[in-house]
This record gives sequence, structure tokens and C-alpha cells, in this order.
Amino acid sequence: MKLLKLMLILIFCLALTTWGYGAVHFYIFGKANFNNALDTGYEAGTNDFSTQAAYSTYGAGCGLITGSRIFLGLEIHYNLNGTTTLTDPSDNDTVNIDTYKYASGFLTLGINIVQSTRFRLYIQGGGGIGYGIKIETKTYTSSLGFETIIEPPKNKTPIIGFGGLGLEVHFSRVIGVMAQGRYQYLASDDAQPAIVAMGGLVFSF
Repeated sequence: MKLLKLMLILIFCLALTTWGYGAVHFYIFGKANFNNALDTGYEAGTNDFSTQAAYSTYGAGCGLITGSRIFLGLEIHYNLNGTTTLTDPSDNDTVNIDTYKYASGFLTLGINIVQSTRFRLYIQGGGGIGYGIKIETKTYTSSLGFETIIEPPKNKTPIIGFGGLGLEVHFSRVIGVMAQGRYQYLASDDAQPAIVAMGGLVFSF
């Protein structure tokens, strides 16, 4: 909640300080996160289930950008949890675990490649922090019947960065649709790269 309040305050301040500077776009979106597989390094008795399968999660969020050719912005994301499979490479034992829900906030910077009254193609990057929600130790049973304790990450507020390509198509001066594709890098205890797909509505004023 503290992160959400901080990002709302930053969005309000950005809107006040840049009003009239250029086009202001507010957007809401749904998103899919395609998280890559990981190998965290096998250590017997310490890190037995060291291989993590790729998995997907979903979420939603909103953002505000302002500027003309170069634009600045803020975003807030809420990400649902998912399920991934961990594997013990010593005996191929597996365990399915739940990932964590988390919120994230970003400062963004972008540049328009192609821009008209109906169409906008741009590149965008940004950085921010995540905040894990209800992160706790959980116990699971593996496929071979062993109890497996999964400890939460030590870093509950990881740094996150991204870069990608976006597109807006406007039906009028006020409303349109947007789509983005991003490469995201979450620097937690074990770095987690992901491909993020976003789509939603954009309002210009």
C-alpha cells in the first residue's frame, strides 16, 4: 500500500509540473509475464531444487506519460501469482510451487519513432521497484513424496528494469488502444528475466 500511495503522489506531481508541456496520455492495461527458466546452482542439502521451469503470470496496471517527441511517465503494476515447477537434478524429483503476488512502480522514458494524430510507434524503457505481497515460507510435497520447504526471497523489494516497443492507435482525439512488448529484468536473489506483453486503453488530453 505504501508503494501504491507513493506512485499516486508521483503521478499527481508529474501531471501538475508538466501540464501543457505536451500531449498527456493516461492508459490502463492488462498484462502477461512470460518468465524464463532458471538454474540457480545445485547444492546438496542447501539448494536441491535448483532448476526452475518457465512460467506465466498475469496482471494489470495504469500509467501516465507526458511530452511530445521525448516523453516521461510513471506506471503502477499489480501482478498475480502463478505456478512453476522446481526440479532436483540429482534424482529428477519435482515440486510444483506457487509464485508470489507483487506490485511494482516504474519511472519511464520514451521516444516517438512515428507519430501522427491517429498513430504512434515508440520505444520506451524504465526502472523501478517491486514489492512482494504476503511473502512467507511454504511447505510442499515433491513428486517422490518428500516434504520441501521453500523459503521466501531475502530481497522483498527488488529493482526492476525494462525496455521495449509500444504502439498506440487512436479512434478519436480522446481515446485509443495501446499494445507493448517488453524485455524485463528483475534483480532479486536470483535474477529473473521475462518477456512482458501489455494491451489496453489510452486516453489523451
